[in-house]
Amino acid sequence: MITAIVLSAGESRRMGTSKALLRLGEKTFVRHIVDLYASSDVDHIVVVTAPQATEIERELGGSRATIVVNRQYRDGQLTSIVAGIEVAQALGSDAALVHPVDHPLVSTKLINSLVAAYHPPEHLVVIPVFEGKRGHPALFSSRLFDELRNAPRDVGARAVIRANQQYVVEVPTLEHGTIVDIDTPEDYEHLQRNL
Repeated sequence: MITAIVLSAGESRRMGTSKALLRLGEKTFVRHIVDLYASSDVDHIVVVTAPQATEIERELGGSRATIVVNRQYRDGQLTSIVAGIEVAQALGSDAALVHPVDHPLVSTKLINSLVAAYHPPEHLVVIPVFEGKRGHPALFSSRLFDELRNAPRDVGARAVIRANQQYVVEVPTLEHGTIVDIDTPEDYEHLQRNL
């Protein structure tokens, strides 16, 4: 059983507005990503938001997503990952796919390839790789949930990946979107021009 954790609690300081609510065609980033997972081999979808994110909740009305509020969101992205894995663990998930909301340009095919590559105990982390660069989303075995909880907040999930290099499997992909994050208005303008 695999749970997708969509991280949507960030303050979007550089963007100046909620990245989750930016539009990609007819949908917002967060709705687009949730719909991708709804049509994938993932079993559950958890969206982690900040306390004031009522617009995101409205945007996800009628979707399969479970919304979790992270009241510690100002303490960094790792707190949102931990909030998501608490739910994943309660659901009995074997693994969690962690997906920052500012990486909307991936496909259901990619998601399914990451799920298919997950073979514990040999592989506990699955990461897409585009032209030698690791990207998002990343899949973590439930065996690593405690390590994620205890990771340094300033390093986050990267610390867990570094500590478990022998258990990491890289999945080559032609999807450039795995390494494209939309952090600034300029990034978003570039995305709009190239859609």
